[in-house]
Amino acid sequence: MTLRKQIQTILPAPVDLAQKSLRTAIHRLGLWGGLFRDCRGISPADQAVLVRSFRASLAGLADAPGQWREPQLVANATLSVSEGFRFAIRPHTDDLGHIRQRTHQSLIAPLLGHLPPGGTAIDAGANIGIFTANFSRAVGPEGSVIAVEMMPETANSLRQTIAINDLRNVELIEMALSDEAGKVLDIGMPDASHFGQASIIRNLDGGERSIAVTTTTLDNVTKGLERVHVMKMDLEGAELLALQGARRTLQITDAVLYEVADQHAQIDRIFSDNGFRIRRIDGLNKLAERVGR
Repeated sequence: MTLRKQIQTILPAPVDLAQKSLRTAIHRLGLWGGLFRDCRGISPADQAVLVRSFRASLAGLADAPGQWREPQLVANATLSVSEGFRFAIRPHTDDLGHIRQRTHQSLIAPLLGHLPPGGTAIDAGANIGIFTANFSRAVGPEGSVIAVEMMPETANSLRQTIAINDLRNVELIEMALSDEAGKVLDIGMPDASHFGQASIIRNLDGGERSIAVTTTTLDNVTKGLERVHVMKMDLEGAELLALQGARRTLQITDAVLYEVADQHAQIDRIFSDNGFRIRRIDGLNKLAERVGR
């Protein structure tokens, strides 16, 4: 038995709880520190909301030791991030966890290496648009970006991202990606603190609050395109379904970033069978790159 485990067996429960509370507090304070380093309100009122939200979070630092908690705003605010993009953030949601360039850079950079000016990109599961914004800037006025987001409230936030950043080369498709187009699915709404986890897989018949979403396929989304340079897929477990509706899309796509899902072996096989080489980016994501391009 290691020394750490020996100490844990000796420590009384209150001491162990205090240690967990301290670690939780340090972790949550670190998240807020990153936000203040990378984000700022675009007006004094927006900055005041950010500061007030941090102060409100201090009261709960010792709550639920060990539980992951994203920082949240207490009111609507528009924030700018380090790369100059702006995002309209909803209160009491996980939006703040989806806008920091620094925390997404390891995923964005490999894709931008495949995305030339004038290129084409797809953001599948766009959320409020950190990848969409980066893709839009990279391809420039001669390029195009297709952002797919199925949740109406989040799609509305994405529209605001497109508008306040003047992303004129972005097309938004408010539908759910699946293996078949035209199906209407009744999915449970995640609670506001987990909007980013909405899924047609995990949330089917998911509770008291539900919403109907209509499906489309990646082959429908890319109809008429001759080449897709990059695609990001973050579909919360529905990646395999989406790829089953992407036979032609896979033939014209150069690189795909995707989350490691329960069906990762099947997903990897689809990419390998379609001429992609796969490499792991981090513990949650892989990049499939077409061999020879």
